[in-house]
Amino acid sequence: MTLCQNTKVKKPENYKKESVIEVYNTYDDNNNREQNITDDKRPTVIAIMNESWSDLNIIHDFESNPDYMPFWHSFDTPVMKGDLLVSVHGSRTCNTEFEFLTGASMRNLPRWSYPYQQYSLKTLPSLAREFKNNGYDTVAIHPGKPENWNRKNALLNLGFDRFIDKNDFIDPEYIGYFISDKSCYDKIIEEFKNKEKEKFIFAVTIQNHGGYNSSRFNNDEMVQLGSELNTYTDAREYLTLIQKADQALESLFTYFEKIDEPVIICIFGDHQPYLDEEFYEKLYGHSLKELSSEEEEKRYMTPYLIWSNYDTGIQKERKNTSANFLGTLLLNASGILENPFYEYIYSMQQEITEMNRDYYRTKDGVLHKSDEDDEWLKEYQDMQYYEMFDK
Repeated sequence: MTLCQNTKVKKPENYKKESVIEVYNTYDDNNNREQNITDDKRPTVIAIMNESWSDLNIIHDFESNPDYMPFWHSFDTPVMKGDLLVSVHGSRTCNTEFEFLTGASMRNLPRWSYPYQQYSLKTLPSLAREFKNNGYDTVAIHPGKPENWNRKNALLNLGFDRFIDKNDFIDPEYIGYFISDKSCYDKIIEEFKNKEKEKFIFAVTIQNHGGYNSSRFNNDEMVQLGSELNTYTDAREYLTLIQKADQALESLFTYFEKIDEPVIICIFGDHQPYLDEEFYEKLYGHSLKELSSEEEEKRYMTPYLIWSNYDTGIQKERKNTSANFLGTLLLNASGILENPFYEYIYSMQQEITEMNRDYYRTKDGVLHKSDEDDEWLKEYQDMQYYEMFDK
């Protein structure tokens, strides 16, 4: 019933199609932005949304034995690395996926909406369409059921040429209930080896999916936590999965570091895990009902990085961003930031550095509630409405 009620999206206040088109006219396809791509250096681009991938130390440092993500913590040579602000916690993976692939924001849609299941995506700008327009083959991979979040339809409607689901994996490795990250990365490498021209590969892993009921590992296999945190076996199982995900990620990068042709890899988490609330309260030091805005924001942070095996011409930096901005950063790193919609988003994030459904942060570092007025966000809402419902 909630889905039905949220299918009709209200027109933004004072919305005018003519005003949106006027904004677009300031961002044309040939706006003289220096592009990094050349005919002899068109990179393979791989984007990976890793299920429940997060570093819970962002909330508060805690002891673990061993370190559950040593490769990630030691990774110091990306093009870009930082924390990613997302709009969901514990579930609703598809909404982070939607924000990344389209540049649209869940802030501009009803709170309990699921775009993959409710709205037409056939004309909405997407990374798949941008890469296709630049001559790339595009393939999406998810080692789960194709019906999950309606992906079998949504991803094709977003412009992907093919969708590979769990039925296309031959004798994969399982960790507990789900196909492992290692098998998912093996499929990525297989697609890379079999490419006939430039390819954009988007993968959504499933290994780290909840619930975390301590049935996947023996007690002595699981990460040990310091002091009283060790009693939370769901957290220990989760962190053990992250440890194995970190190992798989290291093997993926080890392979592509040796490749002679240009490759860009973007990896990020969709959300933090759904764990015992008492565990989170131990990390924060007080009840979840007493969180400050800054503390609540941390519940919606996951790690991300953009890496390349060649010089993209972009200055390496550490910066925080958000899921709806990350795809634009990837397009820029790939050298094909051309669509006026993404040009607008790229300009906006010079002023609004990160945002999700409930918060946004301005370039001065100040965190704002999403209902506070901002000219950029108003234009952005109008442009998204135009692209999704009025175009």
